[in-house]
Amino acid sequence: MTWGSRYYSSLFAAPCRRRYNAGVPAQSIRRAAALALILLLAGLGLYAGWRLFWYLTDDAYIAFRYVSNNRLGYGYVWNPPPFKPVEGYTSFLWVALLDLVWRAAGVAPPESANALALVFAAGSVLVTAALVLRLRLQPALERYRLVFLALVLLGTLSNRTFLAWTSSGLETAMFNFWLLAWVLAAVGRRPGGTGWLALLAALAVLMALTRPDGLLFQAATLLLIALDLWQRWRARAFRPAHLIPFAPFALTVAHLVWRRLTYGGWLPNTYVAKYVGPWPASGLRYLLSFVIEYSLWFWLSLAVAFGILLLRQSRTLPALARAWRDDPLQPALVQTVVVGALAGHFAYYTLIIGGDHFEYRVYSHLVPLLWVSFVWLLDRLAMRPAQALGLTVLSLALAQPIPWTHWAISQSYGTRLETWAMRLPVAPHFPAPLRPYVAVFDALQDWLIVRAVGVRHQEHKVFIAYQLSTLPPRQAGLLLSPTAEAVRIEGAVGAIGWVLPTVAIVDAHGLNDLVIAHHPIDPNGPRLMAHDRIPPAGYLECFQANTFAPINKVIVAERSPGWEVRVPACEDQAWPITPYREGVPDANLSLAPSAARVLDNVWTAAPLFVDYVPPATEPPQSAEALWAAFARGFHDTGCLVFPADGAAGGYEFAFLPPNLRYAPEELQAIFPWAGLVDFQRSGGPRPYSLAYALPASGAVPAPARLHDLTWAPASLTGFTLAAGEVAAGGFVEALLFFRLNQPAGTEQWFRLSLVDAAQPDANGPIASDEGDPCRGMYPAPLWEPGQLIVSKSLVWAPPDLPPGEYALRLSMFDLAVGADAPLEAAGDAVLVAVRVSAP
Repeated sequence: MTWGSRYYSSLFAAPCRRRYNAGVPAQSIRRAAALALILLLAGLGLYAGWRLFWYLTDDAYIAFRYVSNNRLGYGYVWNPPPFKPVEGYTSFLWVALLDLVWRAAGVAPPESANALALVFAAGSVLVTAALVLRLRLQPALERYRLVFLALVLLGTLSNRTFLAWTSSGLETAMFNFWLLAWVLAAVGRRPGGTGWLALLAALAVLMALTRPDGLLFQAATLLLIALDLWQRWRARAFRPAHLIPFAPFALTVAHLVWRRLTYGGWLPNTYVAKYVGPWPASGLRYLLSFVIEYSLWFWLSLAVAFGILLLRQSRTLPALARAWRDDPLQPALVQTVVVGALAGHFAYYTLIIGGDHFEYRVYSHLVPLLWVSFVWLLDRLAMRPAQALGLTVLSLALAQPIPWTHWAISQSYGTRLETWAMRLPVAPHFPAPLRPYVAVFDALQDWLIVRAVGVRHQEHKVFIAYQLSTLPPRQAGLLLSPTAEAVRIEGAVGAIGWVLPTVAIVDAHGLNDLVIAHHPIDPNGPRLMAHDRIPPAGYLECFQANTFAPINKVIVAERSPGWEVRVPACEDQAWPITPYREGVPDANLSLAPSAARVLDNVWTAAPLFVDYVPPATEPPQSAEALWAAFARGFHDTGCLVFPADGAAGGYEFAFLPPNLRYAPEELQAIFPWAGLVDFQRSGGPRPYSLAYALPASGAVPAPARLHDLTWAPASLTGFTLAAGEVAAGGFVEALLFFRLNQPAGTEQWFRLSLVDAAQPDANGPIASDEGDPCRGMYPAPLWEPGQLIVSKSLVWAPPDLPPGEYALRLSMFDLAVGADAPLEAAGDAVLVAVRVSAP
């Protein structure tokens, strides 16, 4: 064997030829113990790094929404019908696994995703160890194999990029594991055999089902299978059983057919949305930034030196060609195919795509491979042990300062404002002689990040925390009925898509939108990684987005026509090419000023759902019908708020505080707008608040009985009693009409008490109902002089209360002071006598 073929073809040795297990039993036991200790420490290091870098990206919640929609019965779609199905997740196997875990174990994706990622990352560490253990090393380095293993694992587990993708909620850790396992299977044993090829095919199929990138490795595997069949055919040794390695590819074909039939394309919608043309200017900077950050100069130097040695042995190339012709699946050719597939994947993302939106995500699988190949290059270049170990330790040491200095600086940035397009210069933190070199890294980072390339871990971590802090919890979102036909326009769609599963989210960047993804870009517009597409002019407005969802509140505006008509009209329309414009997304719900003053400032402990009627829109329940239903059909606490007389553009509000006396369908029979909520997806009844806002009609109801009782913040103008007699164990129901005098800085509560009619001010109340007139849904700081609040109050008559005459007594107090110090009032606080009868 020539020098070139010997040095190129012996990347790995077959297990039967390894020298690793040679030696006396005592030596084997010591080596096994040392190996176990190294792997144990690596496991602990992996777990510590996973905890340190634990985060979820906003994009991970996109996959979570697809899982959610499948569980809700829509299939793997972004929005339910009538929206067209779209594949915006690029990770079918990951989505299916999250779905399976949720169904089998009851653990939702946000809780399971990173635990699963950790398992796959642990698998990658074990595969990396296996790669090192299977390396053929010269005898001088063989004695230090376990030392090199420890250094390779330390280099991998101290690498920020590797650690960042042990979590994230994305499929990266899964894809990296399949890829590394494919490399190990391909080069970790002597090539040949149907079982070997079938294993390669299965791993390649798992890669392709996890990410479309896996199609490249499927092609490489198919090439190896074809070479094997060609060799067998020439030798007249072909048997039908040799076609078994093709069997796993049936899954790929089935998935591609299913994708085509379901979504109408051969590739995910995200590919169309993200890729608009080659971008080597970005990719080369992305690569150079990676090289500088991790000081990969030693690896590059070793690779160049080895390449030069190979070129000097050019006489071996004809011999290699003859050997490959006679034996296509010899190790050298298999290794060439493997390296070619890895190089093709690397070149595609570097020169065509231009990198990635995330921090070196598309290079993360290279981290362990670079360290393993570093040891291999040292051996191929016949380094002495002292030289090899010294270079490895030096390379490992130099790979730490820039990434970990950047990480340490970033930890003090915890707000969205601080981390927006976060670029942190690290050169000032280095000694003066090194600053010019590190400043090159800073300049590259500055160029990349402003173009949304290589956005750092801390920014994604802070961004998702910020997003979730501004949105209702998912349990609230599950209460919103699909019949509300809620639509929202968003640019960052992950978190909001998860917490509002029944809201149709129009993705303004096109990742989950067919129209925007296929809309031509303006060649004069700026390049932004994965954000190049913009909506056609008028497209977002077409949907009449009607949903506003801050923190613990969901406001849905009435719209006409329904989305059965509106959505197809928007999606099927031929939209003109639109010049680049900033400021998208837009076209979301805007509230009338008088409605916004209230609704934007109402916060309740239970989720609040608001049906908002825009001006000049037909309300689902007129003001007259609302009053009739509230006064006579509704028997629970709540309030109506009417604007001051003559208020232009005024709004009338109905507030129903959380109470589960009515099921949602019962409440909807009284108030049609109450259909915003149902319990179909929430797993059972849950407390919620309801509100209704419609343009005021000008008519203000009057109480059945006038009664003047005045406090500083408000006055009682009268009341309406549902009945003058109530059975013990029942409720005295009253409508209290409060005319507001002024706002107050603290909550102003009323107290309606059932008292002894003969001595109403003695012995204290028998029973009482207390709260602010709208039960916390229209607080006193928002009150306006002249407004009218009609509050419904229920006072319980205890079941053991003796029959007889009683009275209702009303007082008001400042909650900050307490009920025992009522506000001074002008007027009679005893409203009316009521009779309590036997139950």
